[in-house]
Amino acid sequence: MRSIPRRLALIQRIVVAILLASTVALTPSLAHAQGAKASRPKQPLVVSRSSNIIEQQGLRFKDLNRNGILDPYEDWRLPPPARAKDLVSRMTLEDKAGMMMHGTARSSGPIGGIGFG
Repeated sequence: MRSIPRRLALIQRIVVAILLASTVALTPSLAHAQGAKASRPKQPLVVSRSSNIIEQQGLRFKDLNRNGILDPYEDWRLPPPARAKDLVSRMTLEDKAGMMMHGTARSSGPIGGIGFG
């Protein structure tokens, strides 16, 4: 059985991977970003149906926890490891356990297999 710190480290790596995947999909390539001499980061498309949009200095961010404040994990300008570290620090033990179970629980639906729950 794995120890709790090792499991939390695994969860943190999963969250980093998820944030990295979403960041890569929404922001320009790193080579392009490094070559750009603009003082302001390029705004990715930010749309939302269920959460509010925060505007700061002409940039748009999703207010994922609906607190009206731009939290580090909501700031797409930060690197994915920093965003993941902030998000994991806010998660409860139950949230972290739920992340470990996501996609592994059996479903009772028509597919009903592992990974489809």
